[in-house]
Amino acid sequence: MSRLRLSGVAHAYALKEVLSDIDLTLDAGRVLALVGPSGCGKTTLLHLCTGLLTCQTGTLDNGFARPAVMFQQPRLLPWKTARDNIALGLKAAGLPRAEWQMRAQAMGHAVGLDATALDQFPHQLSGGMQSRAALARALVLEPDLLLMDEPFSALDIGLKAQLHRLLLDHQAARKVAVLMITHDLMEAVRLADTVLVMASEPGRIAQRFELGLPAMQRDDGFVHRGTADIVAGTRGARMLRAGGASDGSGTHSIRKSRRWRHGDCARNLAPRRQEGHRMLSAGLRGATAASHPLWMCGFRSFFLASVLAAPLLIGCWVAFLALGLPLPAVPGGASVWHAHELLFGFAFAAVAGFALTSIPEFTRTAAFGRRPVRVLAGLWLLGRIGFWSSGAFGTPALLLAAAAHLGFLAGLAWLLAPRLWRDPERKHLAFLWALAALAACVIGFHAAAIAGEHPARWLHATVGVLMMLIVVAMSRISMRIVNGAIEEAGVIDAEYRARPPRRNLAVFCIGLYTAVELVAPGTRLAGWLALAAAAALCNLLNDWHVGRALLRRWPLMLYGVYALMAAGYAVMGLAQLLDAGALPAVSAGRHLLTVGAMGLNIYIVMCIAGRMHCGRPLDEHPWVPTGAMLIAAAAILRAGAAWPGANGGLLLAASGLLWGAAFALCAWHMAPLWLAPRADGGTDCEGLIEH
Repeated sequence: MSRLRLSGVAHAYALKEVLSDIDLTLDAGRVLALVGPSGCGKTTLLHLCTGLLTCQTGTLDNGFARPAVMFQQPRLLPWKTARDNIALGLKAAGLPRAEWQMRAQAMGHAVGLDATALDQFPHQLSGGMQSRAALARALVLEPDLLLMDEPFSALDIGLKAQLHRLLLDHQAARKVAVLMITHDLMEAVRLADTVLVMASEPGRIAQRFELGLPAMQRDDGFVHRGTADIVAGTRGARMLRAGGASDGSGTHSIRKSRRWRHGDCARNLAPRRQEGHRMLSAGLRGATAASHPLWMCGFRSFFLASVLAAPLLIGCWVAFLALGLPLPAVPGGASVWHAHELLFGFAFAAVAGFALTSIPEFTRTAAFGRRPVRVLAGLWLLGRIGFWSSGAFGTPALLLAAAAHLGFLAGLAWLLAPRLWRDPERKHLAFLWALAALAACVIGFHAAAIAGEHPARWLHATVGVLMMLIVVAMSRISMRIVNGAIEEAGVIDAEYRARPPRRNLAVFCIGLYTAVELVAPGTRLAGWLALAAAAALCNLLNDWHVGRALLRRWPLMLYGVYALMAAGYAVMGLAQLLDAGALPAVSAGRHLLTVGAMGLNIYIVMCIAGRMHCGRPLDEHPWVPTGAMLIAAAAILRAGAAWPGANGGLLLAASGLLWGAAFALCAWHMAPLWLAPRADGGTDCEGLIEH
């Protein structure tokens, strides 16, 4: 008999152990479901079984000859019809055209796709039809082992039930072995013969439940009772009852049975305390304490910190300028406190939120767990406490702030590095180099502050690194946003692609200017390099060949970031090369970069990623462009405050109020989403699930 057997399997990514001592057996004709919290290693375990990952420790024997995989997303090739997507495996096997067309069409009909749907491309199909095509693509290969990674999570209840029936019919007729991952306990009880409950950190099998009744005979009552029994069993409060029995080894059975009675609970309040039960019970208690949606995904807590810090910090700064409100006494004075918190507080939180959400998406890996996100949030907060108290406690507080900031950046790099490095194309490594450069700026700033030197030049260098990071990140975001706008505008024969040579030239020019300004500020060389950076950034705006799509709100706001950045470097270059008495100071250009380009970029990312990864579509209400215009106006007013003869105090106050109002508006609309469960029913960090 064909069999999949894992014995003592463990797996680690770099120094992080994600699986430990996994033992499982799957025989032909059986369905085994893996359930457990996000980050417990379910997908890694599936990838080991598929051969996408190599088994590091233990043994993995796969006796099945024809495995097939169905992923969480349909992953259909957009340039092929549904019929051709279904037939991909058949064509790869070398079947004649007539045969693979016939088999693909027959399987398409079997999963409910008619001839019209089979001739359509993926973007013309609904999400449910795409899922049907993905299921047909797996089943048409007539596999003896089917590996499924949450394949039905994006479907509504009715469609999910239809595909469940299709899968069960096919599995029963052909005796296919199925190993499936799901977060839906009811789905596991409805489909599986065996349910394995995993615990996390590291991932391990904590409990095993046998469903005694054949899947085809289970009604809704059985599914509800079985689900309740599994939940009760994993909490460690009682053994499974309702006709179930334990085999004495942590394995429980659920059969079609009488109703559960209150007396059963009373007789089983002290179940056997096996190690697996204790570990999972403790894990579930910890999850209950930290299961608030705020920790569901990395961006939620950090975007919330950033969007709340923005009006608070700028409010304190405006109060200091207008009313003389005292600010924390820090090395370098009030202006250093203002710049430090804008960069190391507001911007660092936004960078962490973006990276923790986008890198798993870019590298097609699982979301990060809740614990590392909480640790990073604690380090970020500790950095604020250390620096704010440095005036009172001196060097010890500065050392605390430096350690917290470096720990924050190092922890972020430690989480991101394995995924970025394992990415076959390694095209996202720029994020690691940016984190390394930010760490160097942190070290330089605190070393200068401790030595009694003015640390402003390190803050200027931090601005340069953040500008480079924005250019890199914007190229990833604009690909999706601009092409979506092209499709919505109905522009024919137009496609947007971020061009690496132009982006790399802009990053190079910004980096060169930043380095020269760090070692030789105010020189003519720095001025010319600032103009070069401005020209390279203007070149990034040269995408008008795609037509009117760029005039839609989201592309226009994204390109506004480049425009403000180009203007900032142009003003700085001219201020260093020409008569300073007739032009604004270099600080005018620097504030176009920070208040304008950086502020607008963070605002847009919050409005895009902060909604999509909460399971909501983009917000098309007027408040979004209103906030963007407030930020742009604030940047212009702040730059104008440095112009000779301008009423600097009034313009500074107006700029601060507009900028703070924009982020207060963002907080009003976005914070409730980050504190609430996903609107589309998702339980992870993926983008919007279309039903």
